[in-house]
Amino acid sequence: FLERSLNIDPKKEPLENILRNAGELQEITQKFLENICSKPEYCPIEIRIILNIIANEVSTKFPEMRLPIIINLFYIRFLVPFIINGSTNKNVAIIITKTINNIFNRILFGEKEMYMIYMNGVITESNFKLVNIFLENLIDDSQIFNKFI
Repeated sequence: FLERSLNIDPKKEPLENILRNAGELQEITQKFLENICSKPEYCPIEIRIILNIIANEVSTKFPEMRLPIIINLFYIRFLVPFIINGSTNKNVAIIITKTINNIFNRILFGEKEMYMIYMNGVITESNFKLVNIFLENLIDDSQIFNKFI
């Protein structure tokens, strides 16, 4: 990530900087999301197997929760530590992780964190579809278990 701060908090930055920073942050977040979602095969096979087993078990009792469970498990246990620990700019990393979390959970930013509304531009239907395709591929039996045949 960038070395300089890309603050979008109106308490800390003038509006013109916020708009510029938000544009850069949206671009970085979009590229990061596309990069992750285009390469499910880069996720270690052991993690994919565990996620597959959990998805199958959850879907037997709660079919509608299959992807939400996998989304949150993958995001919280693997993606957040990867983003935060791999970044020299914690402010940017936190904004990206919050935004990706909202994309994964289909939630726009609102009153709770007003300064984050500038990131709603990447919380889109096309990104919801991108994430769903990624997760389906991540836990797809044929893509996982064909590696062992």
